Amino acid sequence: MRSATSDNPAEIEILKQSALLAQVDFNRYAFSARIATIVECNTASEAISESDDRFSLILDLKFSEFAISSMQTSAIGYVKNVDTGDIEPFVDPENQTSMMFVVAQGNTQTYDIVNYLLEQNNDLSNRFIKYLHWMRNSRHENNKQLKILFHCFALEALVNETESDKITSMARWFLGFPNGIRKPTISKAMISNLSNHPSYNYWEKEITSSLEKIRIMRNDSVHHGFRNSDFTKYDLNLFNHIMIFSTSRSLSYVRNALLKGCTTVAELRKHVADTFEENVDIGDVHNTIIHSLDAIKNKNTQGKAGH
Repeated sequence: MRSATSDNPAEIEILKQSALLAQVDFNRYAFSARIATIVECNTASEAISESDDRFSLILDLKFSEFAISSMQTSAIGYVKNVDTGDIEPFVDPENQTSMMFVVAQGNTQTYDIVNYLLEQNNDLSNRFIKYLHWMRNSRHENNKQLKILFHCFALEALVNETESDKITSMARWFLGFPNGIRKPTISKAMISNLSNHPSYNYWEKEITSSLEKIRIMRNDSVHHGFRNSDFTKYDLNLFNHIMIFSTSRSLSYVRNALLKGCTTVAELRKHVADTFEENVDIGDVHNTIIHSLDAIKNKNTQGKAGH
């Protein structure tokens, strides 16, 4: 942490640009203390996310010194590449462009799945609403560990009948890895096509192991409190992708189940195998899920070889 008076002209200019992008008045923050750290990341967004966790720890400690104070970071800041010297202002993630946009097909509003879901009032539809609540929290969270936890809470709200239930089995079905006593009900052709990938068997075991680690992390984080420093970058990145894929793929199961008249999570769990072949796309399992997880593993392996 340092005083604002130590800013050089270039830093002041980039901070003003950041304030403009964040739509806040730079003069209100001109006198605020500066906080900075050095992290090793591949992108500016990753650097901001990792830095946030470090800043939170420091501000928590500073708060213990000044208990009646209110210490938090602003939306103003910049990221500097210490290798190249390149510097860029923070960009508010809420104002970044999306990968899609929606165009109205006419002036008449049609009755769609959203209208249907709003009309439902049963166990499964209510769980779906709770699931969406936690997913919204995950989208607005930069801290990777908290994102993982929010995704975990979302799946728990959706598929757990009791507090002792685990998300592991259902998440594996959503990801394209059938398991348990209902696996034999899946056609041999489907199982053969799914297994026809060199990394399928590896990730079948690794995803199971990772989901168990996520469960332990979830319980430890809720009961004892942990930060990113308690887990490796590789672990958090892998866990984050597994949970993102699990929650996103669960949508088709639940929506189809609701459209078919399922009203409870017990019915959803009972029919997960029956609807597996219509919900799972083998190309998605191979070319998106496994491909992405392979890339994370290979990058981690290359990083270790480089050191």
